[in-house]
Amino acid sequence: MPDMPGRTLYLGPLNDSRRWDQVEIRPDDVIVVTPPKCGTTQIQTIVALPFSADPEIETRLTIKMPWIDVRLREMPEVAARRSAMRSRRCLKSPTPLDRLPLDAHARYLCVFRYPLDAHVSCRAHMRDIPLRIFDH
Repeated sequence: MPDMPGRTLYLGPLNDSRRWDQVEIRPDDVIVVTPPKCGTTQIQTIVALPFSADPEIETRLTIKMPWIDVRLREMPEVAARRSAMRSRRCLKSPTPLDRLPLDAHARYLCVFRYPLDAHVSCRAHMRDIPLRIFDH
């Protein structure tokens, strides 16, 4: 994947910001941008309800509103699912705005949390993930 010139690379055990290179932003897209453990799922649910009029949307957020930069799913699968969406899309990302593709017509919702709370929550969350990459 080519890197976006002049943009910072954010690469971690779960995220790869280069995956955004394969995303074409639609003018009516909403992108929820939050650091880890700062309310992404809550904000996605708030956005999802009026988009879908489906009260069960929260149970399918990972399918209906993809997390582009997570490396748990192959990018072709994510890209195909995202491209097939005919309704207004909501995407999520922990990647800072200096790396995301920006479109003047799309909407970006940035949500933050008190840093100490986010840090403690993130550490507890990582401790519960059964992946060897998080072992100390």
